[in-house]
Amino acid sequence: MTREEQEDALDATTRAWTGVLPMVVVAAGLAALPLLPAVRTTLRVEVWQMAVGIGCCLAPLLLATIVYHLAGPRSFLYRVIDHAETIFIEVAILGLVFAGGRGDSFFWLLYLAHLATAAGMSKRAHEHLAVFGGLPVLLSLAFLIFRHDVSAAVLSVASGALGLVVLWLVTETHRKLDLVLEERGRLASQLAEVKVRDERLRIARDLHDGLGADLAAVAWRAQVIRHESADVATKDDLGGIIERASQGVDELRSVVWALRAPERRWIDVVDYLRVRCEELCAGRVTFTLRDTGEPLAPLSGEVSMHLVRMIQESVRNAVRHSGARSISVDLEQGSAAGIRAAISDDGVGIDATVLARSQGGLANLRERAAAVGGGVSFEATAPGSRVVLSLPLVRAPAPAQTP
Repeated sequence: MTREEQEDALDATTRAWTGVLPMVVVAAGLAALPLLPAVRTTLRVEVWQMAVGIGCCLAPLLLATIVYHLAGPRSFLYRVIDHAETIFIEVAILGLVFAGGRGDSFFWLLYLAHLATAAGMSKRAHEHLAVFGGLPVLLSLAFLIFRHDVSAAVLSVASGALGLVVLWLVTETHRKLDLVLEERGRLASQLAEVKVRDERLRIARDLHDGLGADLAAVAWRAQVIRHESADVATKDDLGGIIERASQGVDELRSVVWALRAPERRWIDVVDYLRVRCEELCAGRVTFTLRDTGEPLAPLSGEVSMHLVRMIQESVRNAVRHSGARSISVDLEQGSAAGIRAAISDDGVGIDATVLARSQGGLANLRERAAAVGGGVSFEATAPGSRVVLSLPLVRAPAPAQTP
């Protein structure tokens, strides 16, 4: 929570009627204290003077609370009254000190208590310095001019100096507390990142050592049985199983690669794509990858994974279905445009009816692009076809849900 948020929360607490009304009751009790002769002798103020002083303290408090609830904490009127409240209360308290005619008045305790409370508002540090430093000086001048009381004037200056020390101590304490809270928040964020990273590594390890090993074993066993079988239909079925298992292993490797790091450097993504796509082409198809554009900041693991798997799927489709002799991938990146990838082949192209009804790889491309706020388009070329992918550098926010 920022300092401003803390101050807003403090405003919400101090302006709540459940907190203001008890303060009114306490203030009324203070105003009635001079009714007791012994108290009146000690404080040296009359009942009417006490009532005026306490009333001057309560008036801005009640006015600020009313405006807070009617106009809101961000309104200009509330901000003006809120700033003026401190000055009015301090003037009222020091007025009671002057009315008592003593530099060692009990009301200095109220002054220090209010100062310590107000000092927590760091955004008003300069205002508080002027108020709490200047008003005691004016009070000392009043004692000298109107009462010719040097000792009261000196005590007023000394009390004001003590107030400035308290102001500095409280302000410095709040500043150090803010630094501690900021550091704690930073450490908590780092701890959360470490936990997420550890969990990602654990999942990646479990997938690689568990599911990945099982799929590889299935593909190997199916290959052995296919080699030993004499039945053509069985060989075809096993060939499909081997292909699906191999594709699953390939996709799983991409997922594990993306999970092992929360973000990837662009050059690492490009190198990984080049290696994996060359594996898919397996020397039967000429493969070329060109990387152009401005260097990028590291990509998030999610965007990296979607980009890699979409390009892999496009290259795999071209290898399996287009009869292409060459496939090229052109990567272009920029801070504003995001990522653009064009996968081109010189094969037979993609039939329009296939694009319309596809529920497999082509549909997966559209879904993956939409998942991160990107898009995909299919273009006919002479010869062959081109798949154009566009992805943002970071995941796009999910659209708001309509009620």
